[in-house]
Amino acid sequence: MSKELFLQIGEGFTVKGAELYLGVNGKYPLTPKGRNLFADAVRKISEGEKINPSEHTGVLDGYQINLSGMALLEGLRGKAFLLAGNHTDLGPLSGFWQIFAVNRVVKTATGQEPHWVQAAPRMSVFNNIELPLVKQFIKKISEATHTILVGNSDYGNGPTKMFNTLKRGGIVAFYPEGETNKSLVRADPNAGRVILHAARRFPIVCFSGYPSGSRSLELIFSEGPDCETIGELIEEGLEKTKAGQVLADYTMRLIARFLPEELHGAYAQKSYAA
Repeated sequence: MSKELFLQIGEGFTVKGAELYLGVNGKYPLTPKGRNLFADAVRKISEGEKINPSEHTGVLDGYQINLSGMALLEGLRGKAFLLAGNHTDLGPLSGFWQIFAVNRVVKTATGQEPHWVQAAPRMSVFNNIELPLVKQFIKKISEATHTILVGNSDYGNGPTKMFNTLKRGGIVAFYPEGETNKSLVRADPNAGRVILHAARRFPIVCFSGYPSGSRSLELIFSEGPDCETIGELIEEGLEKTKAGQVLADYTMRLIARFLPEELHGAYAQKSYAA
């Protein structure tokens, strides 16, 4: 994090700070229209106004989204489900285009706005000192966009909130990898434990998203692990963390199937095969 960006965040969630952080003028720039709509969304968040990402897909003006798997989502209309995808930093808004695009597609198909899981900040890059202003900034985004904060007890029990959302009939979207990267990184075993617990009552859906050109984006929805498959993967008596890793790896391999080979990263090796 640059000093300039830190100062921007310290002043509040400003448009300039958000643009710097997400690289709106980088390899995948926003059009003038998209940039204006992005700035409008940022201002609403900074003012505490609630927003739905599905209603702000205009920020992706000029980009073509090639979609697959719409029928799968339409079959889940009115149902709760867990959505797991790859946490890429490629494409417009440093990969955050996925949130706008996924929400728009899911909302169109099911009538519901997904609730994203968002990692809460723990320590800063500055001498490992906690930054209250950064925490406030993340919390403001969470409150405005209906996300679920995890990884910090200050915001309550994240996994419990995830399952409560599902029990209420909602849709929860998350990234098993837990961090962004150009190619896949190995998933967190805790993600597998979440999937294992959720699969007992709710469908699991995967999505694979990546840029396929300077102005084209691919978004593929596919079936995730089901209870029968999970039963075959997880040996009886297997330690919880190991079981979580096995299932997290399997889920990421399902996601990797629809990504170009050069993006498979950690899942290009057979050593993580389920």
